[in-house]
Amino acid sequence: MLSNKAEEEEESSHAEHVRVKHPSFPVTRSTYGYALGAALNSCNLGYDIGISTNAGPLIATDFELTPVQLELFLGSLNFWTIFGALGSPYLTDRYGRTTTFVIAAMGFLVGIGVMILSSSFESLMMGRMIVGVAVGVGEAVDPMYIAEISPKHVRGRLVSWAEAGVALGVVLGFSSSLVFYAVESVAIKWRCMLGAGIILPIIMVLMVALGFLPESPQWLISQNQESAARVVLERIYPSDTIDDVVDDIQSSIELERQSSNAVGWNAIFVPSPAVKRMLMVGIGMATIQQAVGIDAVMFYLMFVIKGSGIATELGEVAALIVLGLVKLVFVFVGANLFDRVGRRPLLFVSLCGMAAALVIVSITFLFQSHVSEAGTVLGLALYLAFFSIGVGPGNWVVVSEIFATSIRAKGMCVAVLPNRIMATLMASSFLSLAKWLTWPGFFFVLALICLASALFLWSYLPETKGKSLEEMSCYFAALTGDRSILDTEDRWHHRHSPCDESSMELPGWHEANRPVMT
Repeated sequence: MLSNKAEEEEESSHAEHVRVKHPSFPVTRSTYGYALGAALNSCNLGYDIGISTNAGPLIATDFELTPVQLELFLGSLNFWTIFGALGSPYLTDRYGRTTTFVIAAMGFLVGIGVMILSSSFESLMMGRMIVGVAVGVGEAVDPMYIAEISPKHVRGRLVSWAEAGVALGVVLGFSSSLVFYAVESVAIKWRCMLGAGIILPIIMVLMVALGFLPESPQWLISQNQESAARVVLERIYPSDTIDDVVDDIQSSIELERQSSNAVGWNAIFVPSPAVKRMLMVGIGMATIQQAVGIDAVMFYLMFVIKGSGIATELGEVAALIVLGLVKLVFVFVGANLFDRVGRRPLLFVSLCGMAAALVIVSITFLFQSHVSEAGTVLGLALYLAFFSIGVGPGNWVVVSEIFATSIRAKGMCVAVLPNRIMATLMASSFLSLAKWLTWPGFFFVLALICLASALFLWSYLPETKGKSLEEMSCYFAALTGDRSILDTEDRWHHRHSPCDESSMELPGWHEANRPVMT
């Protein structure tokens, strides 16, 4: 039997091996191709948002929907995505990532088909439900797949392609009005717009069926198919690193299994002070992403543009496409800044910039002139740009870094629920609130929410850039005087925590990056 010292040395050596960082190397065309293919699935969500903006008013006219019915139709998508997201872990683990792509794409196709053939509000809602569940599944599997087929030194950039895919889908959805501009019949026009959405999921199914998108190496190894995994890895990594990559994957799978078994759901539902503070920050961040109104504004963008005074259909379509392109471009800007500037500064700039942009929109709605029309479009463009550089791509980055390893998966799962519920509430009450508050009042309230969100993050969100999960655990343990989360991590990793229990001054923890917490 090994002595305690020998065991510690072995654990340390093993940990160093797991954390080994392969040197940077040229990214292969296959890697880019796989990431692009997965991101294409995210276009389905974006297309649905974009097409809803265009087709929503037409559907309301064709079916003589009340404003409340239209809100329920558009907002219900976010509600049904909850069930798709919660069911996705079972699908991805049981059937694999690529099969889950096919399941999501087929669900999207069926949902669109039901809506196209709808002759009543009830059948419309049935189709919306199917699309929502499919979107929830796809939204969960896309970044997972990209992360698993990407080398470490480009993983963050490539994972952001999923968000870029959503933005591209929005542009395509906005552009559908231009494609079907000459169609005069309202009933035919909105059905053509929705019908065009079958192209992307069909392409996704074909890519999987024809073998263009291989199965994730992580899933293959978890299913004891190491030889198949090596075939995929050889298209991504240099041949002399394959053995190390396989070892890292096997170690991460084992760590994830241990993590899942280390603590039960009791740690979430009856949290210790440290876990409670992690949950407060993580859930707060996830809720803020939708509380600032992004999904609601995107769904009802056509109503906002009409309300600004733009009278021609071509002018409305042009404004939509410009706004969609702005959102797409700034997603890439944000993705490149997060690892350079840090999470906290970029989130504060994002929220304060959004607040200023919403104030501009609010003010321009008080006037009805050509100048105010341009001002509204400018304000909306700034709102989307600031969202895309911070709160948009940064939300799940921060949430994934806040939770200790032993509760990370469960914490992420819990954070998804308030995010989707808030998105549902905002999208399902947009028109009613705008009517009650008036357009200027509504956008001013959204600006106040952005400022309140910035204040919350300034007070409670620590800088997570460059910080290990161990450091985050140490921080929250020291902040709350609760060592229980560290004891759990110690038992799990079979080592003693490096934290200084008497101080919050962790190595590399700068005063400027520390939130003001009480």
